[in-house]
Amino acid sequence: MDKLERDAAAWNPAQYLKFGGERLRPGYELLARIDDDLPLGPAYDLGCGTGEHARAIATRWPDRGVTGLDHSADMLKKAAAAPKPTNLSWQQADVAGWSPPPTPPALIFSNATLHWLPDHGALFPRLMQMIAPGGTLAVQMPGNFRAPSHTLIRDLALTPKYRPKLGVLTEPGGSLRDDLVQTPDFYYGALAPLAAAGGIDLWQTTYMTALTGERPVLEWIKGSILRPALDRLDQSERTAFEDELAARLAGAYPRRADGITLFPFRRIFMVARRG
Repeated sequence: MDKLERDAAAWNPAQYLKFGGERLRPGYELLARIDDDLPLGPAYDLGCGTGEHARAIATRWPDRGVTGLDHSADMLKKAAAAPKPTNLSWQQADVAGWSPPPTPPALIFSNATLHWLPDHGALFPRLMQMIAPGGTLAVQMPGNFRAPSHTLIRDLALTPKYRPKLGVLTEPGGSLRDDLVQTPDFYYGALAPLAAAGGIDLWQTTYMTALTGERPVLEWIKGSILRPALDRLDQSERTAFEDELAARLAGAYPRRADGITLFPFRRIFMVARRG
């Protein structure tokens, strides 16, 4: 993934949190599946965003240091504006090159972040190797890269009008690829050699999110998967791209008679205990 796609200035906390309850819910459900009896050691929230899950982790385990780490200064500024437990700190860093201090973490938690990073076959074993024996890796990522909300962006990006600027996002390492998140079987295979016996909890959930407004699915994806594409366009191109995409999305996700647009929000979860 190139630097522009991870550019901290590109993230907009207000846009992301337009659907804050829906976006944060999977992370809280992930957190609820982690056992209380973690070994000694610090905890890290990789890609902590505006910090809600990091605060929950610090409150649940008050006897250990917790670090919320994100590459976006804007997200961390929003996080720092809210009250926090005394055992919680913030760190600006790129998750792609992160490694913890010498004390092995008892918990590495990551909600809706690791799909932005390439080569999960190497990434997930590397994260597991960082964790203290008996510690936990807990990850949640989107599992809808082959859904219309994503394929329609790719289709439009590859039209002659937009391909010169956006075609690169469909190439290896680009954010519009459909293979950024693999199958559950893939992640089981990546984690099992380092996990305790019976220590992998792996599941998928599809949330049927009720959206309202004139262009509800467009507004949803502007806070996540659409952001790198829009960053590459100038203002007039961006407006035209959004208008064309909104029309295509309206066909794929029709509005109900009651004004609600149901949007399937599919996620993959994993909680792995280190052997």
